[in-house]
Amino acid sequence: MVALIHSYQAWKRSRELHDWTPVAMESSVPVLRFETWLDLQKSPATRFVAALMVLVGAAQLVFPDSIRHAGLDKIAYHKGETWRLLTAPFLHGGLLHWFMNMGALLYLGRRVEVFARWPHVPLVFLFSAWVGGEASARFIETISVGASGGLMGWLGFLMVFETLHVRLVPRSSRRRLLAGIILTGLIGLIGYKFIAHRPLTTITDKIVGTLAMLAMVGSAALAVLKMM
Repeated sequence: MVALIHSYQAWKRSRELHDWTPVAMESSVPVLRFETWLDLQKSPATRFVAALMVLVGAAQLVFPDSIRHAGLDKIAYHKGETWRLLTAPFLHGGLLHWFMNMGALLYLGRRVEVFARWPHVPLVFLFSAWVGGEASARFIETISVGASGGLMGWLGFLMVFETLHVRLVPRSSRRRLLAGIILTGLIGLIGYKFIAHRPLTTITDKIVGTLAMLAMVGSAALAVLKMM
């Protein structure tokens, strides 16, 4: 559902054009200025993570039994194959699953990278994916795959960050993120049942962020190797 937020924004803007009045124009200026500024920002770390997802996705097309070999198989995990916590987030259950997660990755990753700087992109993703994998290993018996754990970590991080920096982000933008959390949670339950204020990057951030990014590269490479 997070992947649809960007499409919703475009649809809403097209609807507003039909009822464009001076009052509506004035109220929309801050949001439009913010969205335009955000779209112009570069996000190389996010694109790098997306490239890793593309690489593993292509490998899945070559090796059809990839989920069994590199997914979070709970039996194998409890026997000691803890590396599956790192490989499973890069695998997906199908093209639709991949496209939805890729859309969410590009949307959320850009915001995390622009607002909080690039080291938070791999750090938050890896930590959240690990926690999500641990929870899945304890409460769900079937094999788990997908980047949803890391993406929901980004989403939660952004909600906290944007709430603490209210002067940086328009309120309507924060409401859309909250709606994304609620809708994603509801759909997950149903499916299971059936700028100036931005922080500066320190040397420590860069070192830890680089290590986390290297861990993501290793995780993606390991996922591909386990498919072979």
